[in-house]
Amino acid sequence: MPEVPLTELYPRFTSFAALHAAALRAQKGKRYRPAVLAFNAQLEANLFQLQHELQTFSYKPGPYRQFEIREPKRRLISAAPYRDRVVHHALCAAIVPPLQKRFIATSYANRLGFGSHKALRRFVAESGRHRWVFSGDIRFYFPSIDLTILRQQLAERIACPGTLWLLDRILANGASPGPALEGFAGDTLLTPLERPRGLPIGNLTTQFLANLHLDALDHRLAYLPGIGAYLRYVCFRVCCLPQHPSTSEPGDGNPLGAQEGSRPAPVISQRLGAD
Repeated sequence: MPEVPLTELYPRFTSFAALHAAALRAQKGKRYRPAVLAFNAQLEANLFQLQHELQTFSYKPGPYRQFEIREPKRRLISAAPYRDRVVHHALCAAIVPPLQKRFIATSYANRLGFGSHKALRRFVAESGRHRWVFSGDIRFYFPSIDLTILRQQLAERIACPGTLWLLDRILANGASPGPALEGFAGDTLLTPLERPRGLPIGNLTTQFLANLHLDALDHRLAYLPGIGAYLRYVCFRVCCLPQHPSTSEPGDGNPLGAQEGSRPAPVISQRLGAD
């Protein structure tokens, strides 16, 4: 059955009640930070101002505060202003529950009731039932996401002009996403301007959109012939197989097309699924 795009979302999450609920979620565990205290000092006025900007389509996200962390690995973090985080919470409360219903059951990242511990338990169970495990990581995943493809994926699932407008404003905000892949066949010097890429790490919207971006790949890999089990956590994925791919004949349960001793490339093209 074809997926029905979501409609009439924008009026619901731009209501005062929805924005107030989003503000309460955004400040959880952060109530005494200066930005939160300043916003809450005039909470009603600030929420009405946000609502006015959203309903008149004059809302503009503010600049990110960027800093680098080195544990567990080196990453550039982009923290949105607090008022923008309120908007992110309101938006995600409207779009995440219906859209993630389509996600496969073994996509574990950034989903309520899932998480790394549940992913690890499932991996241990599946690795005990299968002789071979193929694992892969997408190098520089967040800064390499093609925003043109991501916008197409959103438009396929959301038929609410206001919601798409807001998502576009968030995607176009222009955070420096850090290192990315060098390029792809057919790219020119103008490609970075024509096809901007990268999601800023550290935002609620980024967590969900990164999951959504790989959903098509999840469905493609999970149901390939010969795959016993498939799991993904953010950009790290695992395929469990009952036999080594090199022992299969072409077209006979050799889902990964690997040769014995070969190392699968850790990079998936940002153009995957573009055509």
